[in-house]
Amino acid sequence: MKRRWNRHPLKISLATLALFGGLAYLLLQVYQPLNQASAQEVEMTAPVVETITLEYQPMRRWSQYSGRLMATAQADIRPLVAGTVQQVLFEDGEQVEEGQLLFVIDPRPYQAELQRARAELASAESAAELARIEFERADGLVSRDVVSRSIRDQRQNDLNTTLARLEAARAAVFAAELNLEYAHVRAPFAGRVGRAEVKPGNVVDAGANAPVLTRLVSTKNLYAEFEVDEATYLSVMRSQRIARQMAAASPESSANGDLVPVEISIVSEGDRREIYSGELYAFDNQLDTRSGTIRARAVINNHDQTLLPGMFAEISLGTAITEPTLLVPEHAISPNQDKRFVYVVGDSGRTEYRELKLGPSINGKRIVLEGLKAGDKVITNGLHRLTNDMPVVVAQS
Repeated sequence: MKRRWNRHPLKISLATLALFGGLAYLLLQVYQPLNQASAQEVEMTAPVVETITLEYQPMRRWSQYSGRLMATAQADIRPLVAGTVQQVLFEDGEQVEEGQLLFVIDPRPYQAELQRARAELASAESAAELARIEFERADGLVSRDVVSRSIRDQRQNDLNTTLARLEAARAAVFAAELNLEYAHVRAPFAGRVGRAEVKPGNVVDAGANAPVLTRLVSTKNLYAEFEVDEATYLSVMRSQRIARQMAAASPESSANGDLVPVEISIVSEGDRREIYSGELYAFDNQLDTRSGTIRARAVINNHDQTLLPGMFAEISLGTAITEPTLLVPEHAISPNQDKRFVYVVGDSGRTEYRELKLGPSINGKRIVLEGLKAGDKVITNGLHRLTNDMPVVVAQS
């Protein structure tokens, strides 16, 4: 009886183990296909996304401002001689060249004055020549004691007097020539004239009571004046310093430390924007402590003579050198209250949320200042379906 009792527990244990082993095998066979199906289902439901791989591009850094255009030269044209206006030789608003004749004031009185002055000059020259001969004769005779020294001194005094009158006559001729020239009013520089404020037949005065005949402004080049923040000022000055160092180290280099590019944008018909190029002319000599800005002035090439002083302009100020820059398409950027972010695809094939610090917009792309690096794969479509740490499938390009 005792031996039979010892065999039964062994049989029961072996049977139990066999039963559990079979159940485990059956469960494994059932759940393995289920797990494979779940993985396939996840892969099939993961959204397909398109990406771009970021690379550094050499670009200038640009900052945008608003400003006004100013004339590089402007003048109120006033008469320098009095008289009757005989001719007005331009159309209102006409483009004129330097030295072009604008007005003619009756020149006849000044021609007569010039003739009188020239006659007096001729008389003075004759008197001076006679006085010189008389002095030389007396000077030669006094050495032989033929005439007294006092007579010689008198002849010398007469010569000096006539020479002084000669200089006065020459000055009178020069003044008369100037007055005759001033009767013909010319443009002091090339530019656009305003309207004529006087008409033929009007009598004009010179001096303090001289009226404005017209106004002239230069238009070939214009100043663009605007206010720059302190950080941009320091960035531009730093880029100029680096460009000068590059030019000094390599004279054959195209770097020019004094060239800081500027572009202005003017809205024309149909909301079409016209771009005019130029360069930074100068910064002011001090910062405005109230606004934290410094006044800047650029020179703009008005190549088609369309721009006018006083116009409003959107101004872009660049750096003197190019810098490695990351650009992200505008449509890949999403808002989050006052923040901006993108999704990138990580090494694990899952999305990663990246908050950005952005710079200006350039041709539908934004400069990335912080938040991304070269090599990041930025998702560009289906952003409304994405969340952080979500599996995605990258479309093959």
